[in-house]
Amino acid sequence: MIIMFYLLSVFLLFGALIRTNKQGIFLLISFVILFILSGFRDVNVGTDTSGYQELFRRLERGGTIRQEIGWQYLNKLVIYLGGKFEHLMIMSSFLILVPVFYVSRKYSTNPMFSIFLYFAFYIYLQSYNITRQSIAISIILVAYTLLVKRHYWSYLILIIGASFFHVTALLCLPLLFINKLPDRSFIYLTFIGTSLIAGVFLSNLILQKSTALFGYQHYLERFDSGVGIGAFLLLTNAFAVFIVYTAKERGTLFKLFIAYVVFSNLAIAVPFGYRVTFYFTIIQILFFPTYINSNILKSKQLAFFLVVIYAYLIFLRSFGAGEIFPYTNRLFLWN
Repeated sequence: MIIMFYLLSVFLLFGALIRTNKQGIFLLISFVILFILSGFRDVNVGTDTSGYQELFRRLERGGTIRQEIGWQYLNKLVIYLGGKFEHLMIMSSFLILVPVFYVSRKYSTNPMFSIFLYFAFYIYLQSYNITRQSIAISIILVAYTLLVKRHYWSYLILIIGASFFHVTALLCLPLLFINKLPDRSFIYLTFIGTSLIAGVFLSNLILQKSTALFGYQHYLERFDSGVGIGAFLLLTNAFAVFIVYTAKERGTLFKLFIAYVVFSNLAIAVPFGYRVTFYFTIIQILFFPTYINSNILKSKQLAFFLVVIYAYLIFLRSFGAGEIFPYTNRLFLWN
């Protein structure tokens, strides 16, 4: 079963090599595959799924839960319609994937490459665990397209809407001011370097304060992070510096990419910090297709190759995290 996920990444990448106007069938097939794998996964797949099942059963019995109101109402809607927890998983997967495919199809210069990156950066597979946060992340992705258009009030509304599923989405509020960041390489590099130093020496203090603010400090007590942190820091920051010097188009998407690197640095050594970072990680699925078409390198193929290598290194580092294996699918009884 593990090999299937590697083969799926190859299929998604192959679709990215097809001309954009011919990618429709690949997008459809990709959506169906990702939806089936996520929506019909067994309750034992992922660290959090069984916990979500218990919350659902508590509401079924007429009890209450403390999770965000959006997640509560989604559970209650399924219960009202006579559904079971399995139907909640299906609906959640739909809410996670539809915004991603919509944004990729409408705003990406290479939709299938965006879907490949969504998979390779492990955002998709983490949705097997952080389901309600993944819904919020997908809403944030839509919000970013509004930020690019400088529709600030609409962006604000979507951020608040995302917080109804996971309150940590409010961490994206400061990005309202991202376009005020001066387009200077020195400033970008200063932010990257400063955040790297702060992340190494102050990250625990930073995220403890942030999670306490949103009421999620209990996560810090339950997770042992740190595997491959040094290599990840080196890879992410070295590639970010390379991007700073080679990108031609340095508009909102570029600045959001810098924001991702900065936040990733700040949260790198903090337990469960990676969960919050995904709000920023996802901007890469729009940024990199744009970067490939607008850089100072002599060949678009070279830029494409470098981004693919970068993505696969991230994928290999993350693969298997969140206890997604052994994987079992209820629809086909895969195991």
